[in-house]
Amino acid sequence: LTGAIWRTSVHSASAYSTFSRFSVLCIAIVNMPSRCIAASCSNTSENKNISMHEFPRDPDLKEKWVQQVRRTREGWSPEERSRPVLCSAHFEPECFDPVPAMKMKLGIQVRCKNILLPTAVPTIFPRGSAATKPKKPRASRAQEKRRRLEVLEDCMTSYCEEPEVHPPDSDESSPARTSCDVDVQVCLKPTMVDATFQHRGRGRPKGVQVNLKPVAAEMVSTHTQTKKEDVPSSDDDDDQSMSSEASPEISDSSGSEYVPSSDDDDKDDECTGSTSVNQVPCTPPKHAIFLIFWTCLAELISLWCSCPKCGKRELSFECKEIGTLLQIELTCTDCGHSGKWKSQPFYGKTAAGNILLSAAILFAGATVTKVMRVLGHMGVAITSIRSYFRHQDNILFKAVERVWREEQAGVMFQLRGQGPIVCGGDGRADSPGHCAKYGSYTMMELTQRKVIDIQLVQSNQVGGSYHMEQRGLEDSLAFLQDQDVEIGTMVTDRHVGINKMIRVHHPLIKHLFDIWHVAKSVKKKLNNLAKKTGCQALKPWISSIVNHLYWCVVSTPDDNRDLAVDKWKSVVSHIHNQHDGFTGQFPRCEHGPLEGREQQKPWLLPQTLVSTELENIIFKPKLCSDIKRLSPAHQTSSLEAFHSLIIHFAPKMFAFSNKGMDSRVKLAALHFNENSDRAHRHTQDGQPMYTVHYPKYKKGGYIVRKVLDKPSFGYVTSLMTSVKEICRGQEYNGDILEGLVFAVPEVRPLAAECEKPDKGEAIRAHVTRFSL
Repeated sequence: LTGAIWRTSVHSASAYSTFSRFSVLCIAIVNMPSRCIAASCSNTSENKNISMHEFPRDPDLKEKWVQQVRRTREGWSPEERSRPVLCSAHFEPECFDPVPAMKMKLGIQVRCKNILLPTAVPTIFPRGSAATKPKKPRASRAQEKRRRLEVLEDCMTSYCEEPEVHPPDSDESSPARTSCDVDVQVCLKPTMVDATFQHRGRGRPKGVQVNLKPVAAEMVSTHTQTKKEDVPSSDDDDDQSMSSEASPEISDSSGSEYVPSSDDDDKDDECTGSTSVNQVPCTPPKHAIFLIFWTCLAELISLWCSCPKCGKRELSFECKEIGTLLQIELTCTDCGHSGKWKSQPFYGKTAAGNILLSAAILFAGATVTKVMRVLGHMGVAITSIRSYFRHQDNILFKAVERVWREEQAGVMFQLRGQGPIVCGGDGRADSPGHCAKYGSYTMMELTQRKVIDIQLVQSNQVGGSYHMEQRGLEDSLAFLQDQDVEIGTMVTDRHVGINKMIRVHHPLIKHLFDIWHVAKSVKKKLNNLAKKTGCQALKPWISSIVNHLYWCVVSTPDDNRDLAVDKWKSVVSHIHNQHDGFTGQFPRCEHGPLEGREQQKPWLLPQTLVSTELENIIFKPKLCSDIKRLSPAHQTSSLEAFHSLIIHFAPKMFAFSNKGMDSRVKLAALHFNENSDRAHRHTQDGQPMYTVHYPKYKKGGYIVRKVLDKPSFGYVTSLMTSVKEICRGQEYNGDILEGLVFAVPEVRPLAAECEKPDKGEAIRAHVTRFSL
C-alpha cells in the first residue's frame, strides 16, 4: 500500500488514462534511424543520453504526435520517411518511466534507459535552434533516497510473500511488526509525488494523538487529545474546504475513536521529504484515483506505520483538509521524529484533486451545485463553490480557449488549400422567444462536418436579441476573411437581415437556403389549414406535399432552378387526380401507376375551399422565389444536431456568465468535431445495427436511426494537459498559435444598465398580494 490515494504522473490526463508499466514497447537504439525528424533538431542515435522513439501504432495517439511535429514543420507527413522517429529531447520528464533511472542509480542493470509511457505525447518543439533536452529539477537528498527505496522495495517484493493482514474486528491475532536492520522509512507518501512543491493555503486542521501499539487480537486502544482554539477563516483562502464536518468520529468494535479538533493553522505547510514510501505493490492499480474512507486510512496507519527513526509505534498525528486534499503530520511521541504526508500531488501551487474536480465538472458540461451536492451526500471532502468559480476564471477558461484555438488552427490550415468552401451558418439563443441574453452563431464546413468558428453575442451589444444572429454572422465572416479562408457557398435559413447583408456586402458568396427550414414553414401552414372547417380532407396529403418539396429540389440540376418551381406547382394538379398536361418545363408526373396507400388517399375536388386555400399556399410568389434558392446538395442538419449537443453543455434552464457560456459552447464544438465522423456499428455477423424510436412529433409513428460507435473524449486529455501547464506557469514559446490565442473581450453585464436601489428601502417597499 502507498497511502490514501494512488497517484501517477502520466503526462496529460492521469485521471482518465490507465496503463501498465509492463506493456511498454522498448525499442533498441541501434535499430532506430539515425536522425530525429523534428525541425531544427540535429540529434541522432549517436548522441549520448539521447534515445530515439518510433511513432506509436495507435492511430489516435499517432495523430497527436503528427500534430505536434507540425507545429514547427507545417505540412509534414509521416509517410515522408519509412520509419520516422523523435528523440527524447522533445518529451517532458513525466513522459518517461522513472523506474529504469532509479535502478541504474542502485547499480541494477537495465536494458532500456528511456522508456516512454503508453500515453506519452511530445510537446517540446522550440523554433530557430536545435532542441535540447530539458534539465530535470534537482531533487533533494531525501527525495532521491525515497526513490531508491521505492525501487528496492519493488525488486524485493516479488520474492517476498505478502503478509496476512487481519482486520481490527477479527478473532485471529495479527503478529506484531518487528524492526528491521534496513533503514526503511514510513509509508506515508504516494509513489510518484514530487516533494518539492509548496502550498501555504489555509485549511482546517484537526489534532489527534493516538497510542499505536503492536496489534494482537484487537485493534489498539487510543487516547485523544483535543485543543480547542478558534481558527480564523478567510473567504480568500484558495480551495477552502466546505466539509470539515465530513470526518466524523471513527469507532470500531474495541471502542477506539478518533476525535477531530481545531488547531492553529500551519504557517509553513511545506513538504520537507522527511517521510518516504515503503510499500509498493507488485502489481500497480488499474486506476489512478480512489475514494478512501477515513476508517480504512486510520487502520492503515495503525497496522503498518511505525517511526522510521526508533521503530516505535507510539505515533500522534494531525489532519488538515484543504478541499479534497488531506494532509497528515505524524510525530513519534517517543523520539519526536515527525513527517508529513499529502493525499495528492500539486500542479504548481494548486492541489491536483481540487483543480481536477473543478475541471471535470466544466469539461463534462455538468453544474457545480449538483455535483457538489452528490459528493456532499456521500460525505466526500469537497471544495467550495467559490473555489470552483475561482478555478474557472483563473485557469479553466484559459485552457478551453487554448485548446479550441488549437483545434481551430488545425481546421483552418486544412481549409486554406481547398479553395472556396461550402459553409453552413445558423444562430442559437440561450432561451426561447425574443428575450434571450446570449446568441451563439456557428459556422460549419458542411463537406467535412466540422465546426470552424463560433461567435457569442450578448443582447446589449446589438440593441436586442433579434439582431444577435446577424451580428454573429458578420463577426464570423470577418474572422474567416482574416484567416484567408474563401467561402464559395453559404447555406442558412431565410433570415431577412442575413439575406440582405450577404447580398449587399458579400456579393461573391453564393447564398442558398436550407430545405428543412422552408419545409417546416410549409408544413406548419398546411397543418393550420387542415384544422379549418371543410378542409380536413387535406390532412392525409400533408406528408406527401412536404416530401414532394424535397424531391423537387434534389432532383433538379443546379443550373435550372425554374424547373424546380414547375415541379413544385404540379402538386396541385396531382392531388386533383390530374397527372399530365402541366404548363412549363414539367408537363406530366414521373410516377408510375399508384398503388397501396397512395391509391387510397381521397382526391381533392377543384374549386373547393380546401383546393383554393391550398393553391394560395403553393403558388405564393415569395415561396416560389425561395424554392429557386434551396440548396440541393448541402443542408444544415448537422448544425441542428450541434445545437442539440450544446444543450448538454449549456442547458437553457441555467444562467451562465458571458465567459462561462462562451467556454461551454466551445466545449460542445470540441466534442462535436471529434465525434462527427463516427462509424456505423455492426454486429458480430457484420450486419449494420439500427434502433427504432417513437418520438412525440411523429404522433404514434416511428423513426429508424443508425447505431454509431461510442463517442470518444480525447479532447478532455488535451484540456487536462493545458490545465496542468497553466497551473505550473507554462506558456507557449515560439508556437504557431501565438497569433490565434487572444483574450475573450469583456462584455458589460445586463445588470450594469439597471439602476440599483438601496437594499433597505427596497425591502421596506416590498409588498405582495397577500400583504397589501
